[in-house]
Amino acid sequence: MLVKNGNESNLWAGLAKSLAIVFIPFIFRLVCHENFSRRTEKMKKKTTSKKTRQTKKTPSLGLLLKKEVVKLGQQIGDLLPLEAQDIVAAIKQDHDSLRNYLGILKDTEKDMTERRRAYKAFAALLKSHSVSEEKAVYRPTADLAGREMHIKVAEGYVEHHVADDLMARIERTKDPMTWSAHANVLSENIEHHLKEEERDLLPLIRKTASAKKNMDMLAQFLFLRGQSQKKVTAKNAGVLKSVRG
Repeated sequence: MLVKNGNESNLWAGLAKSLAIVFIPFIFRLVCHENFSRRTEKMKKKTTSKKTRQTKKTPSLGLLLKKEVVKLGQQIGDLLPLEAQDIVAAIKQDHDSLRNYLGILKDTEKDMTERRRAYKAFAALLKSHSVSEEKAVYRPTADLAGREMHIKVAEGYVEHHVADDLMARIERTKDPMTWSAHANVLSENIEHHLKEEERDLLPLIRKTASAKKNMDMLAQFLFLRGQSQKKVTAKNAGVLKSVRG
């Protein structure tokens, strides 16, 4: 955490944001857990009218804690905009930020210094997004039914691998022509990947995953994204813009 000019308020603000990234997904997942609501309904059905009256008079410590956790979770959930409260929408936020750079990476008329600067911001987001998506989304889909979805996930892994290879080549080369050729192919590859994933895979995940599964994936995705992106700007923040504010 950087503290500029000894400004203590910046330190506390930064600490608060870091804590939020770690704890918001946990509490959000807890509140949205379907089993909690099921247990609550069962408790209501089994409780006699006498016990209900007694509970109203002297609520148990456990019940009070549950109420406070739910209230806190709702308050924290309200801090997240709707577009960050679903794994599919969160992924699309990253995709939109990645699209910010596709044009300049392919524009051979642009100054190389500008294109290289854009690539660094683009790569920081792409690397973090790919790792987070594979761990938080691709892996958990193995438990979901659907041959077509499993095929699309397998294709996603391959396309990520191709992108990783192209980025490694871009970062090794010093020749402008070679750099430009690889950057152009990378941008076309990513453009194709984003389009196919949004058209084919993401709708299948939204349709097949339960509410709990969706929230589990979202919580893990947000946590990994917050931990893995090294360079974050307003343009390449993706879903982190919603989480960090």
